[in-house]
Amino acid sequence: MESNHDDPVSYYKKLEAEINRTIHSSTNSREFILAFGKAMDSHLRQARIRRRFSTRSLNRLDLPNKDEIATLSVRIVDYEEKLDLLDEAIYELGKKQQENRDLLKRVRKSSEELLAILKDENF
Repeated sequence: MESNHDDPVSYYKKLEAEINRTIHSSTNSREFILAFGKAMDSHLRQARIRRRFSTRSLNRLDLPNKDEIATLSVRIVDYEEKLDLLDEAIYELGKKQQENRDLLKRVRKSSEELLAILKDENF
């Protein structure tokens, strides 16, 4: 392969094409596919064995496994959302309660003023 360093983009595109041809020629055979399939099956068997071993070990130690932790995580998120809603509701109730207190103070003041006027008129 000739190297033309004047245009690096075309150089790397040609290099990429050559590497892709090499990979394709190495992997495009029945033998490779069968060997790769066997290796993948072996890997999956080992992964299943390790997963079962991990699950059994965690069960013996009375520790949660991946699925139980995922379930707990979902519950925690749900409860955090509910807690946020309750917190917001409490805040809104507190605001409304303060507004009602202020209104009650104004009503008391008005009623005291009205009572004072009525007392002055009666005497």
